[in-house]
Amino acid sequence: MYAGCTERLFRDPSTDTYKEEILVKIEYRVALALLAAVGLGSLGNQTLRAQKSPVAYHIGEVFEVSKPDEFSTYAAGVPTTVEKYGGHYLVRGGKTEALEGDPPRRIIVMAFPSMADACRRYNDRRPLR
Repeated sequence: MYAGCTERLFRDPSTDTYKEEILVKIEYRVALALLAAVGLGSLGNQTLRAQKSPVAYHIGEVFEVSKPDEFSTYAAGVPTTVEKYGGHYLVRGGKTEALEGDPPRRIIVMAFPSMADACRRYNDRRPLR
């Protein structure tokens, strides 16, 4: 075991086999560095492409309720569809104040993970049935 070690340590650097070994080691290191660079570059590229889509907001205003019984049935079914598409309420009723014009009666603001989710929720007419 030690004989091989000392033999490597005391080789003559001017021999051709020693120079070939050094060149092979350098080639392996360059190849390894290139593979690492390609791997890191592709990982960075995927990370940039995998960014989340921007959040979408659905803002609604309830003007006037002419049929309170039907509205309460409708309103009871809406949260199910909001959650189904990954949304959640940011504002749901409460006291409103207008800086200009008439104050709104009731404001609803929902946030969704993407515009596609907000549109699917809007087009889902399940609460109306």
